[in-house]
Amino acid sequence: MKHKIQIMARGLFFLTIFLMAFPANARERIRIVGSTAVYGFSTAVAERFDKMTGFKAPIIEATGTGGGINLFCGGVGDKYPDIVNTSRPMSKAEISICKKNNVKDIREIVIGHDGIVIGANIDDDMSDLSAQDLFIALSEKLIINGKVVNNPYTHWNQVNPSLPNKPIIVLGPTSSLATREVFEDIIIQCQCKKTMPSLFPMSIRTDGHFIEVSEHENVIVQRLNGNKNAVGIFSYSFLVQNQDRVKPIRLDGILPNKETIRNGTYPLSRMLYMYIKGEHVGKVAGLEEFAKMFKTKDAIGPNGHLVKKGLVTDK
Repeated sequence: MKHKIQIMARGLFFLTIFLMAFPANARERIRIVGSTAVYGFSTAVAERFDKMTGFKAPIIEATGTGGGINLFCGGVGDKYPDIVNTSRPMSKAEISICKKNNVKDIREIVIGHDGIVIGANIDDDMSDLSAQDLFIALSEKLIINGKVVNNPYTHWNQVNPSLPNKPIIVLGPTSSLATREVFEDIIIQCQCKKTMPSLFPMSIRTDGHFIEVSEHENVIVQRLNGNKNAVGIFSYSFLVQNQDRVKPIRLDGILPNKETIRNGTYPLSRMLYMYIKGEHVGKVAGLEEFAKMFKTKDAIGPNGHLVKKGLVTDK
């Protein structure tokens, strides 16, 4: 009997803490953090959300996938985000951190497909690159004539004689973004393992040929607009919305488009996700209703507003 009373007491204690975290007047605005690749899609849904449902529009912050997951996994209660958008799946380690902080009901929703574009100014003469070209151009170290050296290459034609004689200038996202994380994994680490395994793991060079531009990928597109010598790394949706200013570069002979991203033949294809904190459902107004709006015909049908913004769906 004493043991049962102790269990009940502990249960009442944790219930009290949860109720203190969420006051009786539940939060009226959903708070969303995470991926810049998903940010535009979330804001597009948010613009319709308050008009169509009567709930207040969510507060959305583009913190990057990693930063967003850290905030999301911080705990349960009014000061923590309700949703994290990601451009990669949450890792086992991240889920473990969530659970340690009592975020145990993590509900995954696949938003759609995406690709990481290697792009250039619309008037640039760069049209084709291989994963190996990018690795050789951006690797911090290389093996040349049997010796490990700091990357000496400054022009694309030094990397591959078939490429233009122009400076290696690559504009990329900061390390807080999953776009950068996925690019490094597939282009830098995979190519390093394949061709120079003794140097694995490899870092991106920091001598000015790879330039971290911003935590917001649209800034990379803006910088390309005024630079005919640079190439940039950004999400497919930014290409769709800026086709008059930037163009995609073939990667291993494949252009990023709806079909190649959907079927995964484009080497830098990936999925986009939304994770909902189940502990907040019923405590934050409109949380489930907001998530459902990503799957409506108005959003992802043939002429859906998310499709027009560059979201690649299964159909």
